[in-house]
This record gives sequence, structure tokens and C-alpha cells, in this order.
Amino acid sequence: MKGNPLTSPNSLPNTNTGHWTVSKRAILLIFLSAFILGFLFLGWLKFSVAPNYWPIGVDVYPLWVGTQAFWSHQSPYSPEIDLQTQAYVYGRPATPEEDSFGFYYPAYVAVILAPLSLITVELAAILWPSFMWAIWVTSIAAITLLMPKRLSPLLWALVIFSLLLYRPFLLSVLNGQYGIIVVGCLILSWLMIQRERDFIAGVFLALATIKPSLAMIPVALAVVWSLFTGRARVALGVVCSLGVLLLVSFTMIGWWIPEFIQQLGEYSRNLGNWTGKDIFTLPGLIWLIASAILIGLGYYEYRIGRKFPYNLFLGGILINLAITPHTLEYDLVILVLPLLFLMPVLSKSVLGYTFFIVLLWAPWISWLFFTMADISIETWWKAI
Repeated sequence: MKGNPLTSPNSLPNTNTGHWTVSKRAILLIFLSAFILGFLFLGWLKFSVAPNYWPIGVDVYPLWVGTQAFWSHQSPYSPEIDLQTQAYVYGRPATPEEDSFGFYYPAYVAVILAPLSLITVELAAILWPSFMWAIWVTSIAAITLLMPKRLSPLLWALVIFSLLLYRPFLLSVLNGQYGIIVVGCLILSWLMIQRERDFIAGVFLALATIKPSLAMIPVALAVVWSLFTGRARVALGVVCSLGVLLLVSFTMIGWWIPEFIQQLGEYSRNLGNWTGKDIFTLPGLIWLIASAILIGLGYYEYRIGRKFPYNLFLGGILINLAITPHTLEYDLVILVLPLLFLMPVLSKSVLGYTFFIVLLWAPWISWLFFTMADISIETWWKAI
């Protein structure tokens, strides 16, 4: 349908006419305004309200220290590097009961984050979350434009407020997590696929792999899909981009794969993290079965000739979460993608918008329930 952003990449629907193009300058202005306001607010919050390194930007420190080590030809996975990070986070070495804040990322992340090595750690701890905030605010602006029906001012305000305070996104911004980057890369890759700019789509897919717990399987599915649909330039973009990143990383620190796997094993032992063995719990089995059903529906979409099998990739995203170790609460940022694709259906009625808002508040509601019931936060991380 002309003017529908889920089928046409060139326009976003106006609530009055159904067709209008969003100015790139307007999007850039929103991004820059959000970035500047976020930087000022987070800077004030960090140094006036929370002067210690915790919690504002706390997850930036492993990235900053690891990137510095990488460009000095040191392994970011070594215990010595972990101790440097812990000095920023705790002011001392971590105890066995505490998170070690290791470098739990593919080493080529340091290639992408090279600019971080050029600024101080104090500045990085504010700059990086501000960047995440700007991406999120700009995404919200785009999401609200995807709503095909005019909203009442109250309902519109509730949707915006709920999106801004979606717990996984809010905490990702405050702590400096970067799942938001992965969400942005996946959305941009989809837009490039819609525009048939396949090689660029592959580049964005490769960049999405900086957080394997979110994107490893959907990227692999995208490569397979591109090869079977005559759009091999998507796969070429992924292979070339990852090839360059891996080549640079191997040149800098050698064969880092075994150290990375060992570091992930340490991460999996941390209390509260989701691990592969949790597939065999009730939530894990439900999650796995639902993911398999979605992948099956996606394969059916492909067989009947639909241009883009959405369910295939949504199922891939969900099964990726089920089988990889991660802190589930942060990685729930990825679930904004199925919510986004549900928008055309949910926006047909006030009841649909209400359901959308309830889904966004589900992490906060469940957290409040577990807190009032005096159930441990680690159990909540598993259950959510």
C-alpha cells in the first residue's frame, strides 16, 4: 500500500492524508537536540546527584578500558584489564560475589568504538549514554509517526511517556548499555533492504553483531534469506564488513576467539544472568517453542512468496535470546522490534493502543510485584 512505511521506505503516513515525507533535517534536529539535552542532564545527574561511577555510564567502563587495551595491542580479556575496569566501577578489585565487569564482547567491537579511546573515561561515561538516549528519542519520534490513526492528546502522551520510560531502554541509557545500537542497526538494515540497497543493509547487519546475544541468529538468517532470494549483495555486505573487522582485530591482538569464549563462560556464572541451560526451565521452554513457531511461520511466508518474511527474523531474534548468555533485562530492548511490527494491528482501536502501553509497562509492573512479594531480583530476571 502506498504510504505505508512497512511496505514503502520513502514516506511515513500522515494521520490526515496517509502520505508525507519526514524531512531528514527534522530527524537530524531531533537527534542533535536529544543528544545535547541528554548530555547536559546526564552530566548533571552524574556529578551532582550520583558523583560515584555507579550507576551512570557504569557499563561504559569495560568498553573504554577494553578499547584502550586493544589499541595498545593488549588482550581486552585478560585479568589485568578486568582489574582496571573494576578500579573504575568499585574503586577496588571485585569480590567473588560481585560482577567482574569483564570485556564480554567480540574484540572487533574495539574497532568500531575506536573514537572512545580518544577521550577520557569520565567523558565517555556521559557521552555514550547520551548517544543512546538520542537514538532512542529519535526512534520514538519515528515510531509515533508510524501510527496510522490520529490519537487523542491524552492517548498520544501516554504512548510517548510509556516509550520513554520503557524499563530496558531507560536502564540501558543510564548504565551505558548498547543494545539500542543493535536495535538501530537492525532497523536500518531492514530499511535498506526495503530500498534494495542490499550491500549497505549487509554492513548494518554486520555492525549489529557487536552484541551476539541479540543479533547472531537473525543476521545468519538474513544471510541465508538473501542467498535464496537472489539478493546475495546482502550476504556480501555482511561477509566483507565482518571480514574487515576481524582482520583488523586479529592483526592487533592475534587469535582472540578462545579468550572470548572463556570470558563468556565467566559471564554465564554470574548470578542473575540467563544462560543456555535456562532453556530447560518453564519460561525457557515456552520461549523456545514460541520462537520455533515464529520461524516456521516465517518459512511459510517465504514459501508463498512474500517479499520480506518478518516472522522468520522475529523468531530468530527471540531464539537468539533463549540460547545465548545475557542479562535479560537489558536485552529486552530488542522486543521493541516485534512491538513495532505489531503497530499497524494494535493501532486500529483504543483497546489496541492500551494493550501496546501495557506491554511497554510489563517490565516495571512485574518488577514492582516481585519487589512487594520480597522475591529476589535475580529470580525476576529469570522470570521476566
